[in-house]
Amino acid sequence: MTSAFGSVVAERVIDLLTLIVLASITFFVEFDKLNKFVMDNFGDKIPNAESIYGLAYMAFGIFVVLGLLGFVLFRIFRNKFHRNPIYLKIKSIIKDLLKGFLSIRKIQNPIGFWLSTVGIWFLYYLVPFVVFYAFPETSNLDFMAGLSILIMSGIGMSAPVQGGIGVFHMLVGGILVLYGVSLEEGKVFALVLHSTHFITIMVFGGLSFIISVFMKKVPANAIGK
Repeated sequence: MTSAFGSVVAERVIDLLTLIVLASITFFVEFDKLNKFVMDNFGDKIPNAESIYGLAYMAFGIFVVLGLLGFVLFRIFRNKFHRNPIYLKIKSIIKDLLKGFLSIRKIQNPIGFWLSTVGIWFLYYLVPFVVFYAFPETSNLDFMAGLSILIMSGIGMSAPVQGGIGVFHMLVGGILVLYGVSLEEGKVFALVLHSTHFITIMVFGGLSFIISVFMKKVPANAIGK
């Protein structure tokens, strides 16, 4: 069961890596616009802030220090860790999850898998443009705005809340402010966009569930061959 769950983790990790790559590209391309917005609205609230570069370097430094501190503590008390039943259980679970994650190397149709992954993200990227042209306030937004919304909607749907409700609307509506859309109009846009996702998942997810019930079952020992 843990290994099977690991295959689900593999899919989620690939989506997460894709989201990180797209977010990094968007951050650097739209950095000037983001920096101007932060400085105009929150510059006086950030101590000694001339640029958000300083905050990024600070966060990275804290991350490195905490990582090194954790590594040193683990090396010092590693003998106690190896005898701890909780540590051994966590290690076993991580090992099984890793096994499931590495099962991606054994998929029968790797080309189809990666093309499907790219296709899903590309279509996910195109969805906001349908909603763009439904409102006069957003009809003039460009491809970079669509990419920004893709990132925020991805983060919103990944949030630990049911269906991303609330977080999705806040992030998508908020990012539209960077492109001259009012927060109220941005929330309306986010509501319509989220509704399209929700309806699509309910319809096609329900159909997929019904179809899977009648599909021929594959024996466990045949998986990966």
